[in-house]
Amino acid sequence: MTDKRRILDNRNGRVLQTVFEEYCGDTRELKIAVGYFYVSGFDLVKNHLKDIPKTLLVIGTETDVPTEKEITLGYIEKELQDDINTINDPAKIVALDELHQYIQSGRIEVRVYTKSRFHAKAYIFKREAKDSDVAITGSSNFTRQGLGCE
Repeated sequence: MTDKRRILDNRNGRVLQTVFEEYCGDTRELKIAVGYFYVSGFDLVKNHLKDIPKTLLVIGTETDVPTEKEITLGYIEKELQDDINTINDPAKIVALDELHQYIQSGRIEVRVYTKSRFHAKAYIFKREAKDSDVAITGSSNFTRQGLGCE
């Protein structure tokens, strides 16, 4: 039997965003635990998440106000108009709306760890093919910079 385990790192320009591009296609469940979750990170990979039936996010309390509001709104089914009016970046408005829709549909479930500082960074891709699951740990939060931009 061939050992299929690999270490994924950022050598040769590889960044976490490209891991999403490579592995989300046949992922049946994605589990993410990060201290920092910003809509900027979600915006980079949202198109890769759309075909994953279930994503579970466990995040720390470190986020920005628009992201925190969107997570809350997604669960309590309020309209976005008030928050949208306070944001000037059209791309961020779209990303916030899509995050809201993913939460509303049940495709993304968010849990916030509040007992102490949450410093975890793990991404687990549970894939369709036997023995093809992928787990990534490191220092990458679910932010634009953590996924490899800027």
